Parts: sequence; C-alpha cells; structure tokens
Amino acid sequence: MSKLFRTVLAINAAFFCLAGIYEWTFYLSPARHSELLLPDSPVSAAKDHPSFWGFWGSPRNLRAIPGDARSTSLRRAAVIVFAYNRPGYLNETLRSLASLSGLSKVTVYISQDGSSSAVEHVVVENAANLSKPYSKGFEHWQRPRVAALGDKQPGHAWLSQHYKWGLERLFEPQRRHSHAIICEDDMQFSPDFLHLFAATAILLDKDPSLWCVSSWNDNGLVKDLDWDPKRMFRTSYFPGLGWMMRRQLWDEIGHDWPMQSWDHWMRLNSTSQGRECIAPELNRNRNIGERGANMDRSVFKKFLSKMTWNSQMVTDYGDLRYLLAENYNQNVRSLLDQAKPWPWQVEGVNVPPGKVFLFLYTTEAYAMLARRLRIWPFPRAHHYFLTILPYRHSTILMADSRFCNYLPESDRVRPTLGLQPWASTQGQSCSDACGQQEMLCSTPDFWFINSCETLREHFPCTHGCATELGPDLPNYVMGPDLETYQTCLVFQKQPKCNAAHPSTARLCPCVPLHERQLPEVAASQAEHPLGMASGTVDHTSNATSSASDHTLQHILRPALDGNESHTAALIMTNHIGEGASISEAEITNSQPAIHESSAEDEAKQLGEKEHNILLQRIQQSEDRQYMKGSADDAQASQHVSLSMQQLKEQYQEDTQQS
Repeated sequence: MSKLFRTVLAINAAFFCLAGIYEWTFYLSPARHSELLLPDSPVSAAKDHPSFWGFWGSPRNLRAIPGDARSTSLRRAAVIVFAYNRPGYLNETLRSLASLSGLSKVTVYISQDGSSSAVEHVVVENAANLSKPYSKGFEHWQRPRVAALGDKQPGHAWLSQHYKWGLERLFEPQRRHSHAIICEDDMQFSPDFLHLFAATAILLDKDPSLWCVSSWNDNGLVKDLDWDPKRMFRTSYFPGLGWMMRRQLWDEIGHDWPMQSWDHWMRLNSTSQGRECIAPELNRNRNIGERGANMDRSVFKKFLSKMTWNSQMVTDYGDLRYLLAENYNQNVRSLLDQAKPWPWQVEGVNVPPGKVFLFLYTTEAYAMLARRLRIWPFPRAHHYFLTILPYRHSTILMADSRFCNYLPESDRVRPTLGLQPWASTQGQSCSDACGQQEMLCSTPDFWFINSCETLREHFPCTHGCATELGPDLPNYVMGPDLETYQTCLVFQKQPKCNAAHPSTARLCPCVPLHERQLPEVAASQAEHPLGMASGTVDHTSNATSSASDHTLQHILRPALDGNESHTAALIMTNHIGEGASISEAEITNSQPAIHESSAEDEAKQLGEKEHNILLQRIQQSEDRQYMKGSADDAQASQHVSLSMQQLKEQYQEDTQQS
C-alpha cells in the first residue's frame, strides 16, 4: 500500500512540475504572438485566449488588443494613490485612473494626508467611477496629519511618513493583497499602465535579483532617443514614480521605513541589497505636478515637462526572458564586446548610425555629457552604473569608470593606493583629521568611501543610513538636537575636505603624502549616482591615479616637487578639489616652472588621452551651470572658468611644443 501511495505521489508531483513549466514557457514564449494576433474581434479573442481572460477580462472604455499577458501572481493587487492638498492635480489623476483597462481587477485606495475639504470633494466626485463594478473595491482614507519630526519637518518627511502609514494599512493581513501599485496625486497614466504590471509581475516571482517594477524611465526625455514602447530594461537606480512592490518586500523593509527621504533611502545599496527594478523604455505615466514635496517649478519645466510617454494601448510585450538576470547580463556583455570607445569629450555625441559606442565618464563630468545627450543631468536609470541609450539609430553605452564592474581594468578608475577611511572627531574637518595621521585628504576618493557599509565599519549608525546634501559628508550625526541624530549620512554631491559641522563626525578619505592625487576640477558640482554600491575600499589596487589626474599632476609637477610640495598640494586641493577660485597669482606663479620643462618631456608625458581629459576638464568648467545653482555657485564657476582658460592656453602651448 505504501508503494502505491508513493507512486501516486510521484505522478502528482511530476504533473504539477510539468504544469508549472508549461505555464512559465507559455507566458514568455514568442510563439504565442501569432496566436494572439488572429483577426478576431477583441471581445471574442479575449474570451478564447486564457492569458487574457484569466486575469484582466474585457477592458473598459478602451479598445482591447488581444494578447494581454497572464499573471496569476497579480490576482490580489491594489492601486494606492497618495494625496495631500492638490485637488486640481488629484482630479486629473483620478479621471485618468478611472479610464484604465484592467481596473476591474484591482482594488483602489485613495490615501489622503490630512483633511482638506477640497481634496475630499474631488475624491467623492470620482468615487463612483473607481468603485465596483469598475474596480474590485474602493476606499478613501484620511491620515491624521501629525509630524513625527516636529512641525518644521520638510515636505519629503511628511510624504515618507504618509507612505508608511498607507502601505501598512494596505498590507494588513485581512486585506490579503499580494501587490501594491503606488501612485501620487500628480500623474496621468498611459492606456496600458496596469497591463505593464500584469505582464511583469511574474518576473518578480521568478527572479530574486528584482524587487520592483516601475512605469518610469528617468532618461525618457527627448526624441533623439529611439525608445521602443514594448521594450523594458533593468535598473539598479530605484525609479519610483508609479511603481509596484510585492507584499514580501514590504514585510522585509516596512519596519525600517525612514521618517524622511524615502526614495533616496530606497536607492541605498544597504536597502536594495543590489536588487534591481524593471522599467519601460517609454514612460507609462506623465507627471503633471509643477510643485510638490520634492519638485521645483523650474526643474519641472526644464525636465519633467519634456518627458516622453506612451499614448498607445500595448498589451503584448513579447518574450520577457531577456529581463532575467543571467540573460540580461549576457546581453550587456555582448554589447560591450561590440562597443567602440568614443572620445565624446572631443568628438561630441554625434556618433555614426548602426553601431555600438562606449562613453566612459566619471561622475564629475556626467552633467556635461548629459547636457549633450539631453538626458537627466545626474546618473539615473543605469544598470549597475552602465546606461544603455538607443541614440539616433545607434547604441550608446555610458559607463562609470569608478563603479561599472563590466569594464576591463584598463578602463577603470581605482582608489588612490593606500587610501584609508578615517573617522574624524566631532566637529573636525577631514583636512585636519587626515593631517593628524600625517596623511592628506583626497577629494576624488570620497566616492570610494561613500557607502553605508563603509560608514558602519567606523560608526554605530544607530538609526540607520540616509542620503543628505552638505559639504561635510559622509558623516555620523552626533548632535541630539538634529532630526538625523545617530544616523549615518551619505552624499549626492561632492563634499569638501575642509568642511566641518559641530554636530557630526566625518568619514575621511586619507591617503599617504607621496600618493596624493590631485582631484577633478569643479568636483564640487558632481553628483553621486545614488547606487551607493561601491562597498568597501579596494586597498589592493596598483593604480595610484587615473589618467585624468596625471594631466594636472604633470602640468603642476614642478610646484609639487621639492620642499614645498606639501604646501602646494594643499593649495591646489583647497582650490581645485573644492571647486573654489584659483587666483591669477597662483596660476602665474606656477607657469615659469612649467615652461622650464622641455618640449620633449611634454611630448612624452602628455599623450592624446591626457590631452582629451584636460579638454574635458575645460568643458566641464564651462558647463557647471547646467543645473540651476545659487549665486555663490555662479561666482565660483566664473572663477574656475577663468583659471581654466589659462590652463587651456597652457594646453595649446603644450600641443604646439609636442
């Protein structure tokens, strides 16, 4: 009897395994495309095709295209719209949501922060079109508007606390929701907005290296980019702006949800654990909010208002297996094998059509490159620091020389040999902290220690890790009067060696005196890509400096030799590394020593690559005002541009000599 039981059990197990394999291959197989494109009427085709009928049913208010992807994983999904005090925007958002195909298969929640009567009126007006039978259910919540960090807390803190309140309620056990599709009150949706999530939900189930699906491409700005409405990509930079998470993810991160800056927190590697999101090449939502907790009208006008978005109904996204980690990584390596290095600093971005090109960059130069490509001015939408752009019938691969592990060693920029992260005392600058160790603070090396993991090796980080702006980062907040008390903070923009704050202890990039690297010009304008995935510092690298640093080291070499080398290095650190002005006297004083070097030595030591990078520095100085800056930034830019003109003249003279 036991033998018969084991046989039946084995047969049943085999049957369920085969059924699971069939479901997976059927869902992703390109062979189903021809079947879905039969010239039947939309309704009859939907009824005959299980991948359509099984989940979405017949769309409402829009023509259905046969072939909606099946997603049994998404049967208990909910859409939540977070709102505060913008009734006009909210009305447009809810009207757009009510028109979506597939709405009848999700539950809709409107979570209102506070009790604005105007907002409540908009919700009531739209409730009928968002309730049964048009959706699986509808609820309107009102959160008591209580400031967890005090009445003066910033707008992004209110939003972060509202998110936690709303998502905790949505994922209450009795509601039994499997997924949350998270929206805000300033969005309009593409017709296939919900279908995108239905098609990709199974990828979250099958691939543990994925943790979200977003409807947003940060680089979806201009017509020069040949975005495909059916194609998607993987990004390690959390996109937000209309995105989906699974219940399991909320169970993992919900209890650690931050009191402020939730989106920056999601971009920390300590939060994402290296996981990625799926996003469409062509945006599936359009942001209409000129003002908000994280939005300035000038930034909206310059960037978000120019975002492209899909206006067509797409329900068949093809074979999605290319988005699985192993397949995607292989495709990326194949592209890199085909890629031709392109000196964009000199040649610009007008590449020949039909080929693949590699654009190397460091974060300090990214704004200039982004300006030429007309994409978002900070590194976003990248796959582990590699951005793939279908640009004017070619493919451009933008790779961060510091952090893109796909690159060969010859293309990498490594930490200065002997780099040692050093914890300062409270209120101490990194210049002083490194000086006490008979070392120097190296501005470019801040990037290599800018991670929560490295901070935790030196500080308790009692209240976790967060992203902040300021010249005294990365640091640990020791002042109990600050809202970030006992929090480790990482940076987006380049910090300064000589900065200090009375309430923080800094983590400093200290290097031996003889290994000192001159930092990038205008480094203070650099912005970290927020992947924060660099991890610990590589102390074994034999590369003492990048090619870009060799150029200025050579130009200023006589000033760095001899007994005054330490003083001269500190002068150039304070001015070039910190993005401050370089006086004409300092440049003039260094020029006689430069001219003493023979033309033969110049030709030997200044190669084409070094010249190109010097040109990059000159152009970078000229482009520092790409993003809106303060009057102080403009003044600093003017000083740096003046000094760079003198460096440019020196470069031209070097070229003639060589």
